[in-house]
Amino acid sequence: DYTGKWKALQYASRHFFEPVCVSVEETKKDYKIYAINDLREEKNVKIVITLSNVGGKVISSNELTKTLSPLSSECVFCADIKGNKKEIFLSVKMYENDVLISERTKIFVPDRDLKLKPDTIEKSVSYENGEIVVKMKSPVFCRSVMVDIEDFREPFSDNYFDLLPNEEKIVTVK
Repeated sequence: DYTGKWKALQYASRHFFEPVCVSVEETKKDYKIYAINDLREEKNVKIVITLSNVGGKVISSNELTKTLSPLSSECVFCADIKGNKKEIFLSVKMYENDVLISERTKIFVPDRDLKLKPDTIEKSVSYENGEIVVKMKSPVFCRSVMVDIEDFREPFSDNYFDLLPNEEKIVTVK
């Protein structure tokens, strides 16, 4: 924007070309999870798939361990959409050696139709090892959370993200 701060698209573009990632495809009645490996080496990953309602109740959860072939894309999971599409979301996380390397959140309706609960984000700000550290947590799903510090223009480690129920999100800036 005109103040020199990063826009939402700049933060999102960090995820566009991840060489190893997860992707979600939705059809009228189900969804498919794809694991993509654009590297020339095998990757051993764990994929955690959670379907929840916006209030934080888990509807279903699955965990897969996969060896991704080099230069591959494969459907690793398929399931029916359970529940009212206006009140649910899907979280898919990919880990390598217990380190999060890719994550996607999928809603099944346009943003304006999602029946979000009033957000109650607990937050704390501290200064640690030369960085500003912002910690956030909410009991409900919060869509496209934006972190802003007035008159501060440096890019955050992440921004415009979905805050998942009862999961702490840590954002840093130097």
